[in-house]
Amino acid sequence: MRGIRSIPSEQMAYRMLKMHIDSAMHECWMKVIAFTSVEHCKEKWAYICNVAKLMALEGGKVLVIDCNIDSLRTKKYFGMEFEESLSKMTHNEGENIFEVAEIPMLHFIPQGLGLHDMEGNLDFDKIIGLIENSRAEYDFVLIDTPPAGITAEGVRLSSIADGTIITVLSNKTQKNLAKRTKDVLDTVNANVLGVILGA
Repeated sequence: MRGIRSIPSEQMAYRMLKMHIDSAMHECWMKVIAFTSVEHCKEKWAYICNVAKLMALEGGKVLVIDCNIDSLRTKKYFGMEFEESLSKMTHNEGENIFEVAEIPMLHFIPQGLGLHDMEGNLDFDKIIGLIENSRAEYDFVLIDTPPAGITAEGVRLSSIADGTIITVLSNKTQKNLAKRTKDVLDTVNANVLGVILGA
């Protein structure tokens, strides 16, 4: 399991992370990457957003799927508060898929819109169908998953992606929990590409 360490310059860290992902994806012809974590980790979303932006700005067509819904916080989508900016977002052809106005090649599904069942749980049949349909339209599909260290949803989403990156906090995440998360992902044949060591 390779480590991908943040360095002082955030933008340089994101570029290095993207380079690692590009290398892994091109070697194995991967398109769908899940970003998970051992525990709740708000830093993970920053990595996903910035890597997605870099991919789109370099000419790739990117879809970001937010399946990590945390009611205790309001997530910003590429600098926009979702609730306040919904009317300003460009709705794409796909249901509940939105376009980042200043980056037309970057699309996203906020707050798991349309990906839940009647009881409010993630509907994996819908998600799998979305991913399969997206493979033909997008160059990259990035999924923000719930923490695989504490939720079955995070483990399952990691297993259906082509590759998975785990985010851990170097000054917080316990090593035994990180190892246990990796072991669980191995049991479902998730392809773990590496680990981001957040501050």
